[in-house]
Formats: sequence, C-alpha cells, structure tokens
Amino acid sequence: MDCDRLTEMETAVVSITLLTTAEGGRRNPAVDSPSFRPSIVVGDASQRQAIKDADGVIREHYIDAPFSGNGQLLTLGGTYEVTLWLWNPEADLSGVVPGATFTLREGPRIIGHGHVIERTPTEE
Repeated sequence: MDCDRLTEMETAVVSITLLTTAEGGRRNPAVDSPSFRPSIVVGDASQRQAIKDADGVIREHYIDAPFSGNGQLLTLGGTYEVTLWLWNPEADLSGVVPGATFTLREGPRIIGHGHVIERTPTEE
C-alpha cells in the first residue's frame, strides 16, 4: 500500500476499544500504523460473531480501514482515538458518519468495536 497515496484519501477519526484475548480478540497488541489494516463493519458494536448465511458465507459489508498513526502500541482492552484511512473508492461509505457504531475485524474475527467521531472527505 502506497502511504503517499493514502495521505490524500478520506479519513475517519474513531474511538475504538480492542477486545482482550479472553473476549475473543487478538493475542497480541496492535500498532497504530499503516501496517495495521483491519476492516470495519458498520452496525451493532456489541456483535461478537460475523453474520453468515446457511452456506457459511459472510454476508456483511467490510470496509478496509488501515490505521494512519505513527506506531503507538494499542494494548488489548484499551480504548483509543485513532484515524482510519478510507482508501477504497469503490466501498460504500454512506454508513461511516459521526455517531455510527462498528466492529473492528481481522477477517471474520471481531477484534474490537467503536464509533465514528468525525469523517473528513477528500479535498478535490
């Protein structure tokens, strides 16, 4: 992923809480940096499992959301204010609005939850 290109993309400032390992989250802390590239799924922040159809296929709208920070360690169980890059021009971002809640994902695993504080559109 080209970080220079990302700096020109739309962003969202969010508050996230990372789940602990006991809650089903990661085994290791995350890092607030472009190398951490989870997805968000807008919806109920208390959800703890991906929604699948009868065939086991996930039926949720994942939005790629790399973190934009400078390397701060994000410990499990902690709550942080971070900035996400909303870099995919084909993603439906209509639900990413201030106050919207979401779950933070690594594949089907829910590793955290949060809410949108602010969304900054790309300047054209």
